[in-house]
Amino acid sequence: MTVYMSGAIVIACLIVMVLAADALIRGAIGVARSLKISPLLVGLTLVALGTSAPELAIALQAIAKGAPGQALGNITGSTIASCFFVVGIAALIAPLATAVPGLTRGALAAVAAAALWVGLLNFGPNPFTRTEAYILLGGLAAYVLILALISRNPKSSDPDIVELRDIKDMPGLPTNFFSAFGAIIFGAAALTLASHFGVGQSIALAKVLGVSDERIGLSLLAIGTSLPELAASLVASFRKRPDLAIGNVLGSVVFNVLGVGGAAALAGGIEAPARLVGFDSLIMLACVLALSTFVILRRKIGFLTGIVMLTAYGAYLVGAVLQEQNWTPGI
Repeated sequence: MTVYMSGAIVIACLIVMVLAADALIRGAIGVARSLKISPLLVGLTLVALGTSAPELAIALQAIAKGAPGQALGNITGSTIASCFFVVGIAALIAPLATAVPGLTRGALAAVAAAALWVGLLNFGPNPFTRTEAYILLGGLAAYVLILALISRNPKSSDPDIVELRDIKDMPGLPTNFFSAFGAIIFGAAALTLASHFGVGQSIALAKVLGVSDERIGLSLLAIGTSLPELAASLVASFRKRPDLAIGNVLGSVVFNVLGVGGAAALAGGIEAPARLVGFDSLIMLACVLALSTFVILRRKIGFLTGIVMLTAYGAYLVGAVLQEQNWTPGI
């Protein structure tokens, strides 16, 4: 199979995964509404994790197929893509406001999660043990608990809480329990199958191109699994809610690192590739710090900053390819 065919299959699988995750989220909201469960409660748990469903599916399939570097690379790469690629594109549409209550808390949480991830990669045991999984998942539980406490204030203007309160009004929700439950089953099945074939073809693509599994995870899969964040941020920008665009990215960083990273580490014995332990993990932390600095200083992210972010992300991708040794694409 040629590199073009493998690449096309991977891209098609990523698109199916994004659609499947959306069906899963809508089904969960529909079931919650049918059972009269608080939409905010669903948002704080399944829906929030649902935005990271593609990354989680990729991670679990990659580990099952013996490509842990791809799993860890996707977590690191999707964080880089969210901070610079997603935010950069959103900033081209409308300036992104940062002087919003709650964004600073999200920025600090994202920095803490990224710093923890980089610390575990560079200074923790390699391969990962389940202790790292408990640390990451414990951090996620603490973050969700904080959101739950904040949500008790009905007047809270925190972007994450506002977004979660609005999920009950999401267009295209299933109209009854059975259609909602069917959407969950369909979403879960499609997500599983698409991730299975997508990971298999991405491993084959890495072999054809002569690059490492983690490099595919850091680039192609990272961009693909960041599509839900990109879509949500673009919608927020078009609706003149740039605060939700940044809040969505910061929240995805926390859930991707702590949730997906923790789930991957539960398998135990996952060895972090040398490329992730050094260069790429530090780039990830730098991207999160850069975005968080804008938020903490309450500086708008405008058109020119968006161009700089996209240029920097493009330079990172080029540098990542050049960093590979013996890169001889076999087309």
